[in-house]
Amino acid sequence: YSPELAVLFSKAIYSGDILPILTDLYMADKDWKYKTRNKEDLIIPNISPSLLAATTPESLAKCMPVDAIGLGFAGRVIFVAERSAKLLPWQEKTTEMIEMEKKLANDLKHISQLYGKIVVGIEEKEFFDHWYMHENRLNVVDPKLDPYLQRRHDHLLKIASLLIVNSSDKLELKQQHIKTALAML
Repeated sequence: YSPELAVLFSKAIYSGDILPILTDLYMADKDWKYKTRNKEDLIIPNISPSLLAATTPESLAKCMPVDAIGLGFAGRVIFVAERSAKLLPWQEKTTEMIEMEKKLANDLKHISQLYGKIVVGIEEKEFFDHWYMHENRLNVVDPKLDPYLQRRHDHLLKIASLLIVNSSDKLELKQQHIKTALAML
């Protein structure tokens, strides 16, 4: 987590390896291999990177060059924007917020213990296949969005997977998970 995305993605850092490395990490099947500057092999097993960072649209435009949008990294990211900021005159946590943090930590610990393959039923496969073949394409004619549009179905399934573990210990994909994930995208 970073309270400011620019800390991770300044234009100076972009000129280095950070975005290509993150793009490569995202695509790693199982083990990620990297040659260090000293020509040593670095191997990270079972990589599944996640990034949670905050910024404003203006800061995003400044810290991530337009090239990064079309080069593939942005297609692997789900950008979430807040429509209106909640006014908090004092940045103090309420009792409710502290309790919510404790519950979230417990939930995340429990979720981290879940293991196995997600089961997809016949009806869910048919529903997803129909969406993918007939409804997946947005009427967007902007080449910069092509990387995202090509991975939209992947994002949908990843969000649906999060919804599964959020609601149950049974690793079963239901149509409602797909529908809710679609609404989020």
